[in-house]
Amino acid sequence: MEGSFDAARDDGCRGGSLDRLCCYLDLPKLIIVDAARMTTGCVPRIPDQTDGILLDNIVDTTHMCHLQTTLETLYGVPVVGSLGQLRCLRAAIMGAPRGATPTRELCAALGRALQRRLQLGKILRMASARAFPAAASEPTTWSANRPERKLHVAVALDEAFTCYFPDTLDVLEERGATVSVFSPLTSEQLPNGCDVLYFGCGRPEEFADQLSGNICIREAVWNHVVTGGRIYAESAGMAYLAREIELPNGATRPTVGVLPSSVRFDPAAGVSTPATLRVAADCWLFGRDQHARGYLNRRWCLQDDRDLLTLASDPRQRLDLVGNYQVVASRLHLHFASQPALVQRFFQPTRPTRLPAIR
Repeated sequence: MEGSFDAARDDGCRGGSLDRLCCYLDLPKLIIVDAARMTTGCVPRIPDQTDGILLDNIVDTTHMCHLQTTLETLYGVPVVGSLGQLRCLRAAIMGAPRGATPTRELCAALGRALQRRLQLGKILRMASARAFPAAASEPTTWSANRPERKLHVAVALDEAFTCYFPDTLDVLEERGATVSVFSPLTSEQLPNGCDVLYFGCGRPEEFADQLSGNICIREAVWNHVVTGGRIYAESAGMAYLAREIELPNGATRPTVGVLPSSVRFDPAAGVSTPATLRVAADCWLFGRDQHARGYLNRRWCLQDDRDLLTLASDPRQRLDLVGNYQVVASRLHLHFASQPALVQRFFQPTRPTRLPAIR
């Protein structure tokens, strides 16, 4: 991930906080310091818990060594690379048309210049040391102790459901799961032998008629739950599993119905924000008192929770995480790769709880 840390932003800068994102996902912080802006007696502000520093616009080796000694002494943070002034290359960059893709030759020249003084091994160690943060009681690597139980996860993926963290699917496969995809828009059946259905975020409101009209896949999802199959769905996926979707114009479209509630779409609800909730009851994906961290999508709102199991302990979050039999649905977009305990729950056998066959 890249962006501007709070220390380098103007007050009027829009968008989320990179500092908060790094803290939220427990990412190492690597900052770039422009040496050309440093003057005698003036040192940069750096974010808290910075892991490494890259120096830009270095005049020569003496200049680099001086700044490295100064910054490492002041902050106790290692300088892991530097880039020279490179006037010709910078002029080529500044002269390129706005929005133009840089040429391969320009990228290669920049790469060679950076490689000369880049401690790549140290940077990779920073990344790998915190790639999958875990409590002391949890495994620190994904490849060790791979579970013997076979697992088949079917992921809803098409124009209506597009938003997944790629490393979530990578982690499931690395742990030994088979991951396949299906389309709630066009598929007529689910992949054979799937244990868990995973519905991510997306834009089902734009495809409400097509999703509602695909009776075959709606029935297949229902039958998956009826026969004891597990489902995890988040935000837009949660809406698809509800009884019906209510669109901004007041129209409604029937959907799967394994969550006995209607869901309303509010396009004015704002952007997703980081959120944490504590789980109040055991389910196949969460244990009691476990914490779930993700991005809260307020655009999808359950309208009724009378027949749902509210899984959030805080009453103010009662509709942010709900369950019904083997279905777990959330308004949080979870980053599973940073929460190993949740990934392990995919592989744990659970006693199937069957839904009534008649709706």
